[in-house]
Amino acid sequence: MAAQNTNPKMKLCKGFKNIHFAPYVNGNFETPTRIYYGKKIENKFKYESSANWGDDIIVDDEFIYNGGDGTLDVLGLSRQEQILLFGNKQAKGGVYVTDTDEAPTGAFLFERRKKGGHKRLYVVYCCKCSPVDVSAETIEDGKGNYETKSIPYTIGSIEKDGINYIYFFVDTDANDVDNNQVTNWYNQVQFPINPTKSGFNQVEANTKQ
Repeated sequence: MAAQNTNPKMKLCKGFKNIHFAPYVNGNFETPTRIYYGKKIENKFKYESSANWGDDIIVDDEFIYNGGDGTLDVLGLSRQEQILLFGNKQAKGGVYVTDTDEAPTGAFLFERRKKGGHKRLYVVYCCKCSPVDVSAETIEDGKGNYETKSIPYTIGSIEKDGINYIYFFVDTDANDVDNNQVTNWYNQVQFPINPTKSGFNQVEANTKQ
């Protein structure tokens, strides 16, 4: 099984930075693009219970993934970021929005800081953003806050080599972490190395029997 860290406090995480988005085009993820000044991200995954009855008892009970919803809060959006996330169109000096624009499906990548200075790197694979509203408010007594854009999105799953992935994370302080994967986290969307449907831990446990 995966090695247990001798210090349980090393599982503690805080913070949120380095948000990237990588569109999924023609069966492949494009190079992730940085989205600046991320404030908060939430990913909520929905599962439905499926119970099979026989002889007046539950013979098998499982939870089936039924999609998810997320929200990304950022300080403003640049023209390039709005085009990237919502599929809007570029014009000279600006962006225009039409009723036929379609947001691309893609992956969100980001990181959290772990106790001790290491990182937990995340990728959420199959996200599709909903366009945001346009709003503004006056500056009073010379005081005003820069706008925060709250971007809702849906979360699906993506199939690769017979496995449907929702999200994946790696800890940079893990004994068995692949350093090449860490180095390229924001250069190319990463997938688990040597995965199986039963999980790496199960495979290793079976090997030791």
